Amino acid sequence: MTRNGIEHRHQFKFGAFRSEAAALALARARRDQLMREHPEIPRWRIIERAICRGQPGGVAYVAGPDKQASCWCAQTPMVDGTLMRENFGIARFPKTARQMAIAERERQLNLMVEGFAAKAERDAASNRLGNGQKDASMYGIVRQKTYWQVKLERSRKRFGKTFSFAQLGGIQDALAQAQAWRDDIVRQHPPVMRQQRANKLRRNNKTGIVGVTCVLWPDGRPRQWSAHTYIAPGKMLQKAFSVYRYGEDAQRLAIAERQKQLEQMEGRARLHPVEEQVRRSSAKKTSKRSAGSDGRSNESAP
Repeated sequence: MTRNGIEHRHQFKFGAFRSEAAALALARARRDQLMREHPEIPRWRIIERAICRGQPGGVAYVAGPDKQASCWCAQTPMVDGTLMRENFGIARFPKTARQMAIAERERQLNLMVEGFAAKAERDAASNRLGNGQKDASMYGIVRQKTYWQVKLERSRKRFGKTFSFAQLGGIQDALAQAQAWRDDIVRQHPPVMRQQRANKLRRNNKTGIVGVTCVLWPDGRPRQWSAHTYIAPGKMLQKAFSVYRYGEDAQRLAIAERQKQLEQMEGRARLHPVEEQVRRSSAKKTSKRSAGSDGRSNESAP
């Protein structure tokens, strides 16, 4: 069973010492125990953690100078950075203030989730329009008043060049040279592989091992080693190894699990929607030029 990205396994064998029905009953009891101990994290909680900036919302009792001045408060952070807040005074709602605050909190959470989904959709649409997805030929190229400007970035290194209309024989000739230069950069500097980026050690890493974390007991002793890898947007692989069960091998098993997870990661990092189109087009042009030059050389040969 997998709960919140962590896989839980246990075997209940049957045979000479245990019947199949008894083993099945134990397995079901274990499953029910895991479901109680590890409830699924709801989507709204994940979204709230992402946007709350360290100040999650909730329902709270706000005490006043006296009971009549006190209230129940429901508040939730919104995607636009605002905080939705509603108070329910004890004086006005003496018996239902708490229930009303809980209902208001649920309404606010629904609005937060809907706003998050709408923003994600708007951002995706904006990126598709802004990054030239509809026209691969103009990827990385922007027209200025008197020249074409090419701007690309690879592994935090920026490439840029301008192509003047007046100096290069007009708008179309300048564009052709800008596209040729852009294609050359795309071909020579492809984005890094996702596995390579995933193995980069971050500043906040405390174990010195990328993708492997250690959970400690209150006294500082290791409790478990965990391996986790984001293999796709919204999809994370995670597996934990208890020190109580595996001893000193828990860290080694977590490192090995991390390598298995990395093998499922494919493709290049931050790939532009039309990057592959430009790369294929550039490769075709290069092959045609090579074929043309070979043909000319054969014709000139005696």
